[in-house]
Amino acid sequence: MRRRWQFRIKLLLFGSLAACAAYGVHTVQRQASLKYHLGSAETSERDGRLRDAADNYHAYLELRTDDAAAQSKFGQLLARLGDDDGAFHVLERAVRMDGGNQTIRRTLVRVAMRSARYATARYHLEQLPRFREQAELLGFLGRCQEATREFAAAADSYGQAIELSPEHIDCYVRRAVLLHRRLGQPEVARECLLALVRRNPDSAEAHTQRALHLRAWGIADEALAEANAALELSPDDATTLLLAGGVARTTNLGIRGKQIAFIGDERPAAARTLALPSRVVTPGFVNTHYHAGLNFVRGVAPDCGFAPSYT
Repeated sequence: MRRRWQFRIKLLLFGSLAACAAYGVHTVQRQASLKYHLGSAETSERDGRLRDAADNYHAYLELRTDDAAAQSKFGQLLARLGDDDGAFHVLERAVRMDGGNQTIRRTLVRVAMRSARYATARYHLEQLPRFREQAELLGFLGRCQEATREFAAAADSYGQAIELSPEHIDCYVRRAVLLHRRLGQPEVARECLLALVRRNPDSAEAHTQRALHLRAWGIADEALAEANAALELSPDDATTLLLAGGVARTTNLGIRGKQIAFIGDERPAAARTLALPSRVVTPGFVNTHYHAGLNFVRGVAPDCGFAPSYT
């Protein structure tokens, strides 16, 4: 009996030692894996291999879920990769772990705004100290207020952002649109866009935005002047070129037979008048690609007619 008990005690001790050894080996392996994945993530990020870095952060956080700093880096990395949905959920976990970290919260706000999660963005905005002293965050607040149809408050937020940062072009534009469409103040909206170009005279984007909205509001002459100003500042920009063509002054074109009889503001009597406010008249151009292809049948089918090829 005594030997049997001794055997059982030895077996129990052996099992305990084996379990402790297994746990120790597991702990060592886990620590090695953590160190490897975290080190690989940081190295990959420094080398610009962002996808590899994200994969390693994910593997690291599978083993170490309570690392708020790693959660934050992983979330910011996903945002850089364009995965706003994944970044949003990761950054929310990071904020819950470290609510006092304003950098994480600010990044979460930006990601929430990009993915149109306005209620969440506004909640976290209001947790940031002195957020009303930062133009970018006031602009975000204005967009959140727009989403809940607080149009007057949104216009006010955009106005405050403009005062803090006169080069914040998007806030001028959004404020002007609200004033014109939602608040019934078209004159104030025009003044807002005028302030935009006065405060940003060397910005092609500022002139472009004013031209676009003046054209939409039917103020063609001022829109054309702004389009020309944008074109002088950025002559090779495709958007600016299209804008300049789009706001070209409306005029009259007279056709007699197959010829252009006149171009100008005059409106002589005509047998037929067409109003084409959204059309562009251009010269006809020969489609040289089509003609090049016909060279292969030259002399083969001389009696076959081909449709005129003009654009």
